[in-house]
Amino acid sequence: MDERLQLLLAEGALDEAAQLWQQGQFREVTARELARAFEAGHPQLAVRLYGVLLDKALQYSGDSFYRDAHALLQRLKRVQAPADFATGLAAIRQQYARRRKFITLIADL
Repeated sequence: MDERLQLLLAEGALDEAAQLWQQGQFREVTARELARAFEAGHPQLAVRLYGVLLDKALQYSGDSFYRDAHALLQRLKRVQAPADFATGLAAIRQQYARRRKFITLIADL
């Protein structure tokens, strides 16, 4: 199904890609491509996808996971309503307060 989804993205058929995404699970690479593609036309789906990817990244600790989570938060900030982003970021800061390197990394958001 990943191949079909990637074909729809390449063709610019975002509505069909959104429907297909909502029906199943895809590799993380495909989810990232989808989230980027959805940013303009389907921001609510991009927010959902970035949230799923962010939750997955924050399951682990370590610099590479923190950098990944920071990059996802930067993209999320572009598509999510400012108040919603601020609320979510505050919750993340509270939940992951013990991960000082991560908290320092996201201080610029």
